[in-house]
Amino acid sequence: MVITHVLIHAAGNIRSTLYPLLKEEYVLTNQQIGLIAAIPSLIQVLFSIPAGRMSDRYESNKLIALSIAMAAIGALIAGFTVNPWMYVVAAIIFTLNST
Repeated sequence: MVITHVLIHAAGNIRSTLYPLLKEEYVLTNQQIGLIAAIPSLIQVLFSIPAGRMSDRYESNKLIALSIAMAAIGALIAGFTVNPWMYVVAAIIFTLNST
């Protein structure tokens, strides 16, 4: 469980290294990059309480499996992104697995 937690945070911190590439590839402004950076954190704040309730209700092995599946789906979508908003969706899915 500790290893998955470490990997989730390591992969989550990689996102910030992609912002200059996204800015260049999609010709984004600093404000747009700021929104792309802020939206996943906002979603994480909004889903913290529902995620806590889920952790009280369901077994930990099911939640770990769900978390790993969400991380894989988020990474897969991020790998095939064709526009900035698709990247935002991938980042949201990836961020929710650490909530």
